[in-house]
Amino acid sequence: MILRILVNVDLRWKKMIYSFFDAFDKTGSNTKKYSSKFKPMTDQMFKRYFDDFFSNENAYLILDIVDYERRITMDDIEAAAKVLDVPLYENVVTPFATMDKENAVVTQTPVPVGIS
Repeated sequence: MILRILVNVDLRWKKMIYSFFDAFDKTGSNTKKYSSKFKPMTDQMFKRYFDDFFSNENAYLILDIVDYERRITMDDIEAAAKVLDVPLYENVVTPFATMDKENAVVTQTPVPVGIS
């Protein structure tokens, strides 16, 4: 049973990672890079890799793009964010505009936001 859970988690993670890089990089080179990295791993190796990955706050899955060979467009960014279900635009509450927490100003249209 535990092995089946690991396999399902493994497949879902791989699908999410590959979908993200497919959306961001139409050349497919980043998906190929991570596929060749993950494919030889057993389920336990894959789990250990991501256990280590998430325990390191400086770990990233890096998008490799050669400067000036291809442009990243807002459409690419939006497609990749959609795969991860990360909102890029939100209505923003600005309580400092009125200094009244009960009557805070909210943007009428969604604006670009970032998470740091």
